[in-house]
Amino acid sequence: MMARKLSTICKQNEFTEHESKLISTSIRKFSLNNNICVRRQNQ
Repeated sequence: MMARKLSTICKQNEFTEHESKLISTSIRKFSLNNNICVRRQNQ
């Protein structure tokens, strides 16, 4: 019972390589934008 639950959770969390690349690039862009905003506020 427990193993089946875990496997379904894993399947839901699996991204294709393309999707994971998109996600990582969007996160990187977002953090870069945040850094720029923070720098502007600090000046």
